[in-house]
Amino acid sequence: MATVQKPGRQNHNRLKRKLQTALRNVNNATFEHYITTLSPSDNTLWKATKRLKRPQIPIPPIRKADASWAKSDDDKAMAFAVHLRQVFTSHHIPTPTDAEISDFLDVSCQMSLPIKPFTTAEVVETLSHTNVRKAPSYDLISGTVLQELPPKAITFLTILYNSILRLSYYPLLWKFAQIIMVPKPGKPVAEVASYRPISLLPLEGIRETPEKASE
Repeated sequence: MATVQKPGRQNHNRLKRKLQTALRNVNNATFEHYITTLSPSDNTLWKATKRLKRPQIPIPPIRKADASWAKSDDDKAMAFAVHLRQVFTSHHIPTPTDAEISDFLDVSCQMSLPIKPFTTAEVVETLSHTNVRKAPSYDLISGTVLQELPPKAITFLTILYNSILRLSYYPLLWKFAQIIMVPKPGKPVAEVASYRPISLLPLEGIRETPEKASE
């Protein structure tokens, strides 16, 4: 018995093939343009060959604190998490006494003026100085993406930043960082202590305009 496809499924498959062909053509054109623009005069050819010659070092099993081996990605992530929890401890902040609180409240002019709201022009100016070579965080929003945002998205960011000032609330997701473990030079790669962490925060949550940073 023959299977009859509905018109909607046929249109979906046709548009899917058309989109795949268009993406393949764009990728080929982009690569061809990249190859033709390589030149030894501006070091672009040297940079391209350097990336090709760079050896790919696989991540070996990691020896955990109990002398066992972490082989899977989940086991390695847990081994690094345990190690970082032991190395980096939170600061102990003593609770102020009643006398210290009273002295603080009795200080004259302790309240500062509210920060002026952000303007769209300030947000655009700040995004224009974003480092496009900085690695993005878990949201994969790079500096290039921020600089190419349309006016509607810039307006949305301006409203969001002003809401943060007005409510004195920083978004919780912007407080999470993606931890990348980088091996230390000359250290045994199988030891968990031979790696140093790099924290990648969302770029749209760590930018400050010069006017607000100076206040």
